[in-house]
Amino acid sequence: MIKKINRWLSMALVNNLSFKGFFEPLIQLLFSGWNATGYRAKVVKIREETHDVFSLALKVSKRWKGFKAGQHIEISFRQNGANVSRIFSISSPPYLHKKQRLIELTIRIQSNGRITPWLPNALKIGEFVNISASKGDFVIKNTTKPLLLIAGGSGITPFRSMIAQLMNMHHSSNIKLLYYGNKADFLFADEFNSLKEKHKNLSISFVQSNISGRICLDHLQKYCANFNHRDVYICGPSNMIKGTEQLLLENNVDIENIYFEYFGPAPIKKLDVETKGIVQFSQSLKNFATLPGMPKTLLEIAESLNLKPITGCRMGICHQCICEKKQGVVYNTLTKVFSDTGNEDIQLCVSLPVGDVNINL
Repeated sequence: MIKKINRWLSMALVNNLSFKGFFEPLIQLLFSGWNATGYRAKVVKIREETHDVFSLALKVSKRWKGFKAGQHIEISFRQNGANVSRIFSISSPPYLHKKQRLIELTIRIQSNGRITPWLPNALKIGEFVNISASKGDFVIKNTTKPLLLIAGGSGITPFRSMIAQLMNMHHSSNIKLLYYGNKADFLFADEFNSLKEKHKNLSISFVQSNISGRICLDHLQKYCANFNHRDVYICGPSNMIKGTEQLLLENNVDIENIYFEYFGPAPIKKLDVETKGIVQFSQSLKNFATLPGMPKTLLEIAESLNLKPITGCRMGICHQCICEKKQGVVYNTLTKVFSDTGNEDIQLCVSLPVGDVNINL
């Protein structure tokens, strides 16, 4: 009720949904990049982890509510005068935030990316950025059960937070980390080995994918023989997660005991509906003929036509690619829901066209 009253007063007095939103342009004259919906965070350290990975340490606002190990945030900053945002997992444990108001984001530089190659040199110590509230449900569901954590590459970042937090809490159940990567790419190896020496219930296996291959039943039996009696958490590239989930299900792990988070877009499964049709982009006057059995998101289709919609995470999290659908049906790969046929806002990165669709782009 109070929120509704505040919104009503704000609209009545300043024609804006919030007083903060009305004053945002004025405040930005003093504090560049400030926005009404986020939280301020100060850059206190930029630490190189490997040749293509760095960690960003931030001291966050007192107003920020904290996070659970495994969650992520959206970070916003200015690039060439424009506001841009990206989603990153928090790699530090919650107790560090509680004690010092510090969080760390560990970021892999994407060689063909627009933001990550620019970011470590563009941000300066003492500079302020904006962050969102913590988000995501990739968190430990039951701290009394033995755990198997399976990471691939950069998928280790939420597990670093989880393991450090559980060890700080003197978690007594057995924890097994199975970490896939190449020798030069194992992040936080010294830190993990130090924790393993101090905590006998923690065991860690570093598996060099280029030598031992991808995860398989032999690996599970070798490194964690009782894997089907544990809660299993998986984080990494989409193909690795998809294959690991199938492997676990085939070997008597209950689907309710498998949890995962993709580092990148989730794989698109074939739909049992007719997808053939024409996607019309009404503003740009461009059309695209979709084919059955070859699902592409509307973002992929738009970019194949050299359109440049605003994008962020490309995973359905940041909502920067929201666009108006004027007509037609789309399937949301994140919510697993079909839209109706009328006008509505959709997320291009997680929407598949079903038949003829008209997009206001």
